[in-house]
Amino acid sequence: MARTVITPLKPVGPNPTLVAGQPVALALDIALSTIDNVNGNQVVASGNDLLVFFNPTGGALTLTITSAPDALGRSADITAYSIGIGFCSMFRVTPSTGWIQPDGNIYFTGSAATLKVAVIKLNP
Repeated sequence: MARTVITPLKPVGPNPTLVAGQPVALALDIALSTIDNVNGNQVVASGNDLLVFFNPTGGALTLTITSAPDALGRSADITAYSIGIGFCSMFRVTPSTGWIQPDGNIYFTGSAATLKVAVIKLNP
């Protein structure tokens, strides 16, 4: 199975381009990617990532984030985590949390292609 790659985003700011004291239209917008519910998804971990999952419609959707053994030897996936209609769920991944795979990626899968995701690279 070849996982679908998600491109991470970097937040604009704290100083976006301003016009008359206001951010330029659309300057703060981000595009959400569609989950690949058949093959799963992966994103290259930056070491300080925020995964944002959004359920825009269609009943409760679920999410699985695949774990990796951490320095303490823990390993347990988050499975079938339910995200309600119209809600976002956020999950922060750092090197010490046990979610970065040996290949340097974070793996996740949603229950339906209607689930959306954005991966935000946070400053250290």
